[in-house]
This record gives sequence, C-alpha cells and structure tokens, in this order.
Amino acid sequence: MKKILAIFLLFLGFHLNAQETKNVLFIGNSYTYYNNLPVLIQNLAASNGDVLNKDENTPVGMTLNWHSSNATTLSKIDGGEWDYVVLQEQSQMPSFSPGQVATDSKPFAKILCDSIKENNACSKPMFFMTWGRENGDAGNCAAYPPICTYEGMQQRLRESYLEMTTENEAECAPVGMAWKKVREDFPAIELYQADESHPSLEGSYLAACVFYTSIFHKSTVGNSFISTLDSTTAFRLQTIASATVLDSLEVWQIDTNAVLPIVFDSVISACDSLELNGNWLYSDTTFSDTAFINAPCDISIVNYTISIHKDKTNIIAFDQLLPAKTEEQTGIYMSVFAENFDSLVLYNNDTVVAIFYVNPELYLFDCGENVFNEMNFTLAAFNSCNSDSVTMIFHCNSLSGIDEVNKINWKISPNPSSNFIDIVSSINENFTTSLYDISGREILIKTKETRLDLSTLDKGMYFVVLYNEDGLAIGQKRIIKN
Repeated sequence: MKKILAIFLLFLGFHLNAQETKNVLFIGNSYTYYNNLPVLIQNLAASNGDVLNKDENTPVGMTLNWHSSNATTLSKIDGGEWDYVVLQEQSQMPSFSPGQVATDSKPFAKILCDSIKENNACSKPMFFMTWGRENGDAGNCAAYPPICTYEGMQQRLRESYLEMTTENEAECAPVGMAWKKVREDFPAIELYQADESHPSLEGSYLAACVFYTSIFHKSTVGNSFISTLDSTTAFRLQTIASATVLDSLEVWQIDTNAVLPIVFDSVISACDSLELNGNWLYSDTTFSDTAFINAPCDISIVNYTISIHKDKTNIIAFDQLLPAKTEEQTGIYMSVFAENFDSLVLYNNDTVVAIFYVNPELYLFDCGENVFNEMNFTLAAFNSCNSDSVTMIFHCNSLSGIDEVNKINWKISPNPSSNFIDIVSSINENFTTSLYDISGREILIKTKETRLDLSTLDKGMYFVVLYNEDGLAIGQKRIIKN
C-alpha cells in the first residue's frame, strides 16, 4: 500500500493521496455482470488515478456451491495474484433461515475462501452483500415469513453475509446497506430493473462506488466518472456509498489498519485554523480524523498513526514531526516507526539516500534559500509478502517569509467574503496582486486591480500577496472565502 504525505512548509499541511493498483477477481452471477459492474468499478478507479485489473466468472443464477467445484472458477482463483476475490452468493439464498444458510451456503463459502488463501496468503476474500428484492421475496414468503418484505429480506442478507465474513476472516462490501439508505433518503432514484430484482444502472453504479471504496479505501465523492447518470444522482450515490463503507469499517471487517485517514491524537495549538472534513475549527481543538492544518503554526509535536494489517509490512507512525524554523534553517525532523519489515529504503526522487534495518530518525529537508522549490522523499518498507511506502513532498514557498515584509499600509475588505474583496493600499507604484490556495498554488493574478472576484472559488482559506514592479513580495494577508 502506498501513501503520499505532502508537507508544505508555508502552511504546514498534511494530506495522503495514494495511487494504487489492485487485482480483483469477481465470482458470482447476474447481480455482478448486470451493467458490467467490474468495468464500472474499473472506470471509477481510473478516474481517481488508480488501476483495477479484473477478471470474473459470473454465469447467470450460479451459487457458491456451484462455484466451489467449478473448474473455471477454481482455475481463475489459482491463476492470479489477487488482492481481493469477491464472492457473491445467489441473490435469495443468504436471506433464507439461519439453518438453511448454514447448510446451503456457508460450507461452500469456506471452500472458496480456503482456495483463495491457499493460492496466495496475501489475498483477501470479500463478500458482496447484495440487496433485497424490491417488495420482498414473494416466492419464498410462505416458507420463511421474515423475507416477505424488503426490510426483512435485507436484514437477513446483512446477517448472513457478515457471518460468512467473520467465519472466513474476510471483508464485506456492504452494497445492500447502501442500497437501503438510498431507498430511504432518495426513493425517486430507481435502483431496480422492472423485475424488482436485478440492478438498474443506478443500482450498479451505487454498487461500484461501494466496491471502489471497500477495495481502495477511498471516497468516491466527486469522482468524475458518472457513466450516463446525471450529476446530481451520481453525487448522491457516491456520497451514500462512501459514507456507508467508511463510517462502519469495523462492522464490514474491512482492514481498518490499512485505511487512511491519518489519526491525529494531539491538540493543535497556536494554529490559525483547521479544516476538518469541510468544517472550520480553530486553535486548541482536539480531533481525530483526516485534517488539513493551515498555518503559520507553532506545533511542537503532532502524533499520528498509520496502521496496516498485522501480517503486512507497514510504516505505522511518524512521531514528533517537528518544523525546525530558526533563523538559520527551515526543515523537518521525523522519527519513523515501522513494523514487520526487513528493510527501510529512503529515496530522494529515484536515488537511494539510505537503507535502514531499524527505525530511524531523519532530518529530511532544509529550505534555506530554495524559493518555490520542491523535493520528494520516499520511505519504503519491504518484507517477503509486500511493501509499503510514504512519499513526502516538501515545498519551499517564498510566502513563508512574507510576514516579515508587511511594511506597507494596506487592508482587505470584506473578509470573510463570499463574492469579492477590495484591496485598499497606500502604495502609488504599480503592483501585482496574486491569490494562493492553502497548498501555495497560485490560482489568480490581477495586475493593478483593486477588486478580486472570489465567486467561483471553493470555500476555504486563501492568501493574497502583493508584489512590486521588481517582483518582490511586499505584503501578504489571509482571507476566508465563505
């Protein structure tokens, strides 16, 4: 698993964004092949910069019993280095009585899971929790009344798939629970075909979003691949799918240790602000979630942990992430803690800098006079089963020293603002006004303009910088777009 940590020495910011390749085999029937579900997942992955290599065996109406002895299924399991093998039972069978499921489904789920693990100890079975019939299972209602309604059938599907997940040390893609949430919140979205069983394109797209998040451990919200759906429907399905998976990782037994986000344990003090999942918080806030920390900050210690499954190598934590800002230098110290590794290799771009066999302490970068410079370090951990890496991207930005040159008399109004800001300055010379986002990216340049239009910008923090005719920064102020 790969993780990327970007460290901006201007606005000490943290984010992880992994680009990954996953090999996935789909075993099931028409619920999987309708609307070419594996390709929908593949397209979501590609849109987010990831790669899904897939194969499948999904004949109509087939059961886990049939797959457990089918030569094609077993050959495909044995023929690939799969990260995940998705198992989907015939759509009604897991909803039957616990006794019948124990006889007709569970033994064959175990056979398949054992075959998966025998082929590759690093492969993970993932059960495809399906959805209930639109109005319950009328054909089996008399024999087992709990499935006479959609709600009762969905509950039994949930119970059976989670039991099989637990019993086989597998993971579960909770498509059925996302399906239930869409039915409750957006009943106008038609998830079913006319047969009240098979998925419409909307239903398959919802399933694809659940699978993408379950496999890659990333949200689909905002993903640009929406097939032929309208953008509003796609956004609603993306949001529910991602929330269903990420809000209950332990319930679905998805390897939470392999999942981002970073977990921060410390209190951030003396920071200007902090954006937490779209919500702005301020100094002395204790939090535990994905976060972007916007500075200038004075942070003595930030503790966070990235844990991976115990059988995998992983870089588990950076402790004491210390911005060393003195008159002489600006840089970063890190104490690294990894586990289950044979070696740790530090790269600068593609060049090996050092190899460690114990957890090291690193002083990685000194900006010095390097303005608008970027350096990339990758720390990779290796063992016989797999590898894990964190890429640290350091940006030295000339904005870091602008506070010291704010010697002119100028102001910005209104601030915060949702539409525009006016710049009032005492200087008479020509100047250039630039606008930067929190990553230090220049997004707007206006020469001799005293009004900046913010209406098209996302909500958040930005920095306005004034430059004189010689290109020297003469002032910087923080603004909030609301």
